[in-house]
Parts: sequence; C-alpha cells; structure tokens
Amino acid sequence: FFRSSIQDGYIKNADINFNSNTANLSKENLNGKAKILNLDYKYDNDFPILKSMDVDVIIEGAKTQFIINQAYSSEILLSNGTIDMDWKGLEYTTLYVNATANGPTKSLTDFIHQDEHASMNKANIDLRKIKGKVNTTIYIEIPLKPGTKNLYDIKAEIPNASLNIFKGYVKLEKAKISGVFNGEQLKLHGVGKLNSFNTDLNFIYNVENQ
Repeated sequence: FFRSSIQDGYIKNADINFNSNTANLSKENLNGKAKILNLDYKYDNDFPILKSMDVDVIIEGAKTQFIINQAYSSEILLSNGTIDMDWKGLEYTTLYVNATANGPTKSLTDFIHQDEHASMNKANIDLRKIKGKVNTTIYIEIPLKPGTKNLYDIKAEIPNASLNIFKGYVKLEKAKISGVFNGEQLKLHGVGKLNSFNTDLNFIYNVENQ
C-alpha cells in the first residue's frame, strides 16, 4: 500500500527500536520517532495528492501516528493534522486523517473531474475562476483493504466568494457559501449578490456520474 501511495519524501532523521526476535508488535518491541520532509502522498486516484508534507512520525507498537505540521492539496495549506494507524493487517487496517486547511477557493475545483470542467466551459461556466478564501475541516477514513472506498467528511466555509460566468454577463459577488463533501457528492449552499439581486445559491456535484 505505501509503495503505491507514497510518491516522494526525505527522512531527515529517525530513531527506531525493533525487536526482530518476536512477532509481537507491543510498544516495548517496536517504538521510535522520525522526521519526514517533502512527502508526497497519493490517497485517492481521482483527487489531488498531498504534497510537500512536513511530518513527524511516532511509532508505539502497532500504532503509528503521523503528525502533519503542514502539507498542500493544490494551493490549500493543511495544518494541525494527524494520520492515525493501528496495524491489524492489510485487510483490517484503516487510516484516520484529521486536519484543518485554508487557501484559495479555486483549489477546491481540483476535486471536480477535468471532463466536467470541459463540459461546463462549453456553457461559458468556469468554476476555476472563482475568487475568495476557503476554511476547511477534513476527516477521511482510508481502509487499506484493496478495492475499498475512502470515507470523506470535508466541510468548507467560504465567507466572501465571487465568480463571473457566461462571459462576464452574470456576476456573483459577496457570496457566503458553506459546503460538504462526502466522497460521492459535493454540496454547496450560500447567499450572495447575483447581478446585484439578493440570491440563494445551491450547487450539487455527483462524483460517480459527474
């Protein structure tokens, strides 16, 4: 799993104790710490990789915690994050990811398939031109068993978004938007000004059928 998902990285230092005379993964038989820089982690084939991760690793027996000091998903900066793993074999182990993030709202559109962006462009809609900053809380469960799907609970708040569509004839301004992403569907709701009219906004994107 890690061979395919870890794309790059540099071990700055590590101090790991391992008793090779036993298969018992107790804290006494396996423990240590490591510092990893510039780690690139591919957690899903369809979504942007986590890049330039600064990670502290704590190993206590079968339990490993990756403390994310900082990482980037596109241009969104993740911080105060953790990835927790309690090793029970590949079939029964799940990674639990928690983090907060903030950055340009346009980076959220990297979770929308390129074919869908192309379809919207034909209608003179380019969500990648959205302006504003997003604040996000992230929770992801990543089962290591092959063929299983990740579980996402990502919440976003965009306090002041703007977007020009239809060649600039329609202008969205001062929009306050909240959103939820669960891995299968992205839902956005908000209020704002659309060509100076008070407007309710709703957007739903289905990942499976685009």
